[in-house]
Amino acid sequence: IATERAGRLVFGIGIDANIRREALPLELRPIATSILEETGRETDLARLEEELVRELERRLSPEGDGGRGQADEAWRCLVKSCL
Repeated sequence: IATERAGRLVFGIGIDANIRREALPLELRPIATSILEETGRETDLARLEEELVRELERRLSPEGDGGRGQADEAWRCLVKSCL
């Protein structure tokens, strides 16, 4: 979900990290997973947050795409709700 507020784009990402499938709501069990379920290991949530933010910054910066402007175009599309 993305919204624009005061000239800023605000969006949220949900990541199931340290949750077992049986702890999920029944209707989500067939389609949802978690890092724990996929790897068999618990995730350090602080490290996950740090790496996620670093990767988002890298991918969404103009420098992160070799200067081709793809990140800028992706942001324009998000703001225009064309993604």
